[in-house]
Amino acid sequence: MEQGTPSNDKRRGFAGLDSLVSEIPPEITGSPRTSADSAAPREQSEPAICRQCGTMNRVASHSPQLRPLCGRCKAPLPESVLVTAKREAVGLRPLWIGLSIAAGIIGLAVLTSRVPPPPEPAPSQPAPTRIEPRPPTPPAFTQPLQPLPTNGDETPYSLAEAVAPLTISTRQGVGHYFVKIVDWLTGAPVLTVFVHAGQSVSTKVPLGSYKIKYAVGTQWYGEADLFGPSTSYNMADKRFDFEKKGDSVFGFTVKLFSQPHGNLATTQIGRKDF
Repeated sequence: MEQGTPSNDKRRGFAGLDSLVSEIPPEITGSPRTSADSAAPREQSEPAICRQCGTMNRVASHSPQLRPLCGRCKAPLPESVLVTAKREAVGLRPLWIGLSIAAGIIGLAVLTSRVPPPPEPAPSQPAPTRIEPRPPTPPAFTQPLQPLPTNGDETPYSLAEAVAPLTISTRQGVGHYFVKIVDWLTGAPVLTVFVHAGQSVSTKVPLGSYKIKYAVGTQWYGEADLFGPSTSYNMADKRFDFEKKGDSVFGFTVKLFSQPHGNLATTQIGRKDF
């Protein structure tokens, strides 16, 4: 029997997949079945009546991608809504894939466009200049200039007998010297003496241990202001021990200027420490 042609006994044939209609199987026509026919697996199928010519077709299991046709008139056979939906879904799969890819690209573009650009670095600001407060301006010095004391002019502050010799020498060109002898432990004044620049003075002090301080300058403003704002204040680092051993009294000769191999170190001090 030719495929797609109804049988001679006027029984309607069965349509298959892709317009293929199978012959009427023996069990349908009433022919006796053999043991081989019983053993052979039968393909699952379901009846379908063509709505155009009324022919009964039996449709075998098929891929949802293909539509079954009537074996007589080749018209599409009716099928379940589920099979139709599957076919449409399969046919639209490339479209869905394309739409998904396009949606993903568009979404990525939107997300990228919404990502804010990194903030621009703030312009570097120069470090603020620290303004050091200016020290207060000292009041103007208005004390009147006074005549220089005579060389060797001295003022004793101790009532003890002055028996130990002391000689002080200076150099020309540095300035005049106002020398102050104070007690080593208490700092109490013992003697002050004025020495002109480039000259020497010999005097005596009581026995004891002393510090020697001296102020240097050129213009004299009295014992309160000494040589004015330009006064230089200094102190010898050595302790001077004026003492008596037996019948001998020991004193010192002090040279208040720099000299080779000198053994008297001095330190500059402030006005309040003089």
